Amino acid sequence: MDFSRLCINCMKEKEPEQNICPHCHFDQSTYVMPPYVLTPYTVLNGRYLVGKVLGKGGFGITYIAMDMMLERVVAIKEFFVQGYMYRDNSTSTSISVSTSAGDSQEQYYRLNREKFEREAKIIAHLDDLTGIVKVYDFFYENDTVYMVLEYLDGINLKEYVKAQGGKLNVNEVTSKLNSVMSSLQNLHEHGILHRDISPDNIMVLGDGSLKLLDFGGAKIQANTGLSNMVIAKKGYTPIEQYHTDGNQGVWTDVYAMAATIYFCITGQVPEESIQRVEKDTLKKPSELGVSMPKKQEAVLLKGLAVKGQDRYRSMEEFRRELLSTGGGKEKGPKTGSGNKKVVIGVAAAVVVVGAVAGIGFAGAKSKQPSLDVRSIPEQLDGNTVFTEEDPLVIKGSNLSAVDSLYLDNQKVEDLKIIEKSDKELKVAFSVEGTGDLSFYAKSHFMGLFSSSSEKADIEVYDSEIKVPQVTELVKNGRSITSDAIRLKEAFTLGIKGEDLPENVIVYVNGTALKDGKVEDGVLNVQVDEDLIEKINKETKITVQICPKTKEGYETSAKSNDIEKNVYGRLIDNSWIDNCWRNDAQTDVRQIMKIGGIDNNKDAVNSRLDELYNQGVRFVEYSESYGIDFQNIAEYIKSKEDLQLLVEVSEDMDKQTLYDMLNEAGLIQKTIAVVDTPAAFEEWNNINKAEDYLKIMFRADNDGMTMQQSLDYWKEYNIKAVCFGTNSYWSNVYLRNEDRVKEQNIAFFCENPTNDEERDFMLNPTDYTDNSEELQGITGFMTTFVTPEELAQKEATLETAKYFRDAADGSSIRDYLNVLSNSGYTVMFSVKDDGKEIDNIAGELNKLGIHSDILGAPEAFRNGYIAVVKTHTDGTSELVLEQSKSSEDGVALEADYTALNGRTFHLKSNGRKDDADDASPVAEISSGTVNYASNEAGLNIVVYDEENDCIVDRIWYDAWNNQGNDNPPLSKNHGKEWISLKYTDKKEERKQHIIEYFNNLAVNKDNYMVIMAVGDEGTSNMDTDIQNAMSQIGVTAAFDGDDSFQKSYVGLFANDLGELSFTNGSNDEFSDMKISLNDFSYDGHSFNVISEGNGLEDSLAQIVMDGQEMTNEQRGLHILVYDKTTHQPVNYTWIDCYDSLKYNSIDLVPQNN
Repeated sequence: MDFSRLCINCMKEKEPEQNICPHCHFDQSTYVMPPYVLTPYTVLNGRYLVGKVLGKGGFGITYIAMDMMLERVVAIKEFFVQGYMYRDNSTSTSISVSTSAGDSQEQYYRLNREKFEREAKIIAHLDDLTGIVKVYDFFYENDTVYMVLEYLDGINLKEYVKAQGGKLNVNEVTSKLNSVMSSLQNLHEHGILHRDISPDNIMVLGDGSLKLLDFGGAKIQANTGLSNMVIAKKGYTPIEQYHTDGNQGVWTDVYAMAATIYFCITGQVPEESIQRVEKDTLKKPSELGVSMPKKQEAVLLKGLAVKGQDRYRSMEEFRRELLSTGGGKEKGPKTGSGNKKVVIGVAAAVVVVGAVAGIGFAGAKSKQPSLDVRSIPEQLDGNTVFTEEDPLVIKGSNLSAVDSLYLDNQKVEDLKIIEKSDKELKVAFSVEGTGDLSFYAKSHFMGLFSSSSEKADIEVYDSEIKVPQVTELVKNGRSITSDAIRLKEAFTLGIKGEDLPENVIVYVNGTALKDGKVEDGVLNVQVDEDLIEKINKETKITVQICPKTKEGYETSAKSNDIEKNVYGRLIDNSWIDNCWRNDAQTDVRQIMKIGGIDNNKDAVNSRLDELYNQGVRFVEYSESYGIDFQNIAEYIKSKEDLQLLVEVSEDMDKQTLYDMLNEAGLIQKTIAVVDTPAAFEEWNNINKAEDYLKIMFRADNDGMTMQQSLDYWKEYNIKAVCFGTNSYWSNVYLRNEDRVKEQNIAFFCENPTNDEERDFMLNPTDYTDNSEELQGITGFMTTFVTPEELAQKEATLETAKYFRDAADGSSIRDYLNVLSNSGYTVMFSVKDDGKEIDNIAGELNKLGIHSDILGAPEAFRNGYIAVVKTHTDGTSELVLEQSKSSEDGVALEADYTALNGRTFHLKSNGRKDDADDASPVAEISSGTVNYASNEAGLNIVVYDEENDCIVDRIWYDAWNNQGNDNPPLSKNHGKEWISLKYTDKKEERKQHIIEYFNNLAVNKDNYMVIMAVGDEGTSNMDTDIQNAMSQIGVTAAFDGDDSFQKSYVGLFANDLGELSFTNGSNDEFSDMKISLNDFSYDGHSFNVISEGNGLEDSLAQIVMDGQEMTNEQRGLHILVYDKTTHQPVNYTWIDCYDSLKYNSIDLVPQNN
């Protein structure tokens, strides 16, 4: 190539006599250049032939040039501060500076020159990014600095938009900027912010691709000083960038990119961020006539949020959301509105443009000093002193003008120049500090303008260093006080200790981190996501530090190490221990659901005030309660000890929930109520910043068997579990099994059915004769029962407990006196002989029994029934009474229907006579259960109509207590509090069970169904349920009396084959234990056992591949196996004895 024939506009060869280039049609004869720019055909650095000027800015001039070594076109940027630096190109290529500037001239020049140098270094490290301009070379010449860049043939995006009619299609913009955003994400991952993204810093090339330019404002996040300079461009600069101490991060570049997109699609520059702080009047693109999906518009506006914390936290997330919510991607360059065609052929490259108030240079010339790095020591002791007798000898060129040395940009104050020439410099000074220091020399010209040599790196160590001691680790400013930590995202690791040196290497799990800095006594290093991935794989973080020594980082000089366990999911359960005490030490065991009130702030605050003043410290919020979150957020935040439970179900938008909580500042006060492992996992991945999570697990529909649930809770240290009243976890004996108790789980019941059920769950030992202390639930969750209301209800419960605890032989007079003002309904029935009751006649009369009956003892001998309703004021009401005076053998019978709809049948036939049908009986029954003791004498049943339960049952042995001045009551049961079978609940459960079997029948060809009974599986099962069960093949009579408390196993499928039972047969009840061992089906092994009442442990087991699938409680257990997925898909448990209480769980498929 003949370089003398190159066109100065396009760098292609032309004939010497041709003024107009045949390639680009540029007329070289018309080229007029200012006197301060380089003349065409100037050669720089011995290889770059300069052409015409491409552009000029406040801090630089950019030329097109030819790299004569590689024969490629490049762009060269020259550092040139216009107005302060001068050149006369008619006489020289060198630059002179002003001689009339102020004292700040040197600092001003240095800052901007370092900014120029840093831009080159940053871009040079990003050579593999397609969306960013490349740097090829960097050198010093002509008393200034040059950067050699990739030559880009195109126009900037601002001009491109203008040429296309002022607006671009949304899909075209997002498609074109895709590679730029991806490159920025990579930039951010290396800790670099661009900080000057705008349409005029993005180049549109001839092939339609885009390149990001101008890294002069880029910030390496570990840097200080210059990195914090204010760089602002109207409409594209976020609020934090207007302040030198603003919290800048990747969200800063997200704002500028979003603003660039806004300009491209609307044709308008967004309103400045500082103008939007008090009142945000930024118009949506749709309001400006832009057609785009609403979700995509929302993504763009989130990127333009005024506050940094409201924007996307990564460029990748912004890019992904922007593309995924759009209407599609357009490929390649497309024309915009107006169908105008743009010919891209204007050469452009990076030009440094600044707006910093400056000081001028002019007049003087300088020769830049150059150091021979081989003469600079690679290592120095930080205690070294170079003297006149033993100086540091520096070799190089142009050293005779050197008058100062710098270590890490700090001037060496005690420098003494002993001798100097152009090629050698002898100096004396003291070395101070440690670390990797940059060393360079400076020449000052007329005291104003300086020229610096290149920098040489020197490792400076401390020969007198002490071995440091690590005492504490800190994560993002918070001390790590526990033995474990949760790490999900990059963080600042702080190290506290003794004798921490300034210059150290930090070893984190064996990985060396060398960028540590000591600030306020804490050594801080950045731990990135790659290292976090390694830490999580090793499940621990080990930290050790080592000071710099002469030999480098020696093992012998390392500190002690600190090790913490690391878990991907780490739960803080301390809130459970703090649940239940308020300032007055009143026992408050409620988590209040915030529902059932008006959705306005005053009503919500009033309710929260009421609850807080009564000692409630935990409230639960769910969108389903119909209360706006903002109406409760401010109140909860105002109370330091008030915490919030929020529903985090598998099907909800957890990211939106997290953002809402985070914006309200409530994340650290939040306990997430998760309902499945998948919901927990997603919440754990979203909530990355917290060291610990507060979790309550809702157990009823978690898709796991009982044992799987226990194993899962143990694995992740889940200690708080809530359940509904239909759940098998409501069974007190199940919760008190050793395998459950050993995990120390705090159980919470949601909305107990009534006061007795709630009290029984809290204090189960009070209700049983079990010699073993039973552990109750930790607390309950309710919407309506406040602590004050609960205290009133507990007072009523104390009365009931008096009756329950009245032991056999207690005074019946005292019992009847308390009963008379209890508010309970009392039912009487005489069996065999109730004569001689005069010794308790006064107490019975007080209850409302007529005196004429009490005066005719024969009535109590021949039969008597009555119902009395007592009141707490001591009055009573006799609502039913029948008696007879003769032994006619005919029983007295009557029904009593309570206000709640429950019906009782009362029957009495007194003393036995000769009639065959006159066997003595006392009956006070509901359904099939006789609650009377059915003993000789006066049988009494105490009934609570409000809560629909039996409080107590006793009898008075009148015959054997004739004349007894202190007659006792008789009781042949223990601490029973017998809940009646709720007709409404039972009927509701019955319908669910029928529907369950109907659904099984629809899909029975795909299923194998296994059924097994433990203890008792037929009570409350009726013909309707039997008919539903028969649809899947059940023929055994679950509604028959002869099957009561017997063993049962049933397997149903259309391809079972022969079944070999050790005992019993398929689908038949048996008095013996039934076993089906090692039954092989569809590649799985099953073992099924049924033990009826009184047989061994009276339990049922369904074991699949060695895993227990049941909860091992009494009742009917059903496992549904899906032949199409080869997995169990459902487990259902029916407590037939307890009014058809049942729990059905759709099982989550397990990995084989």
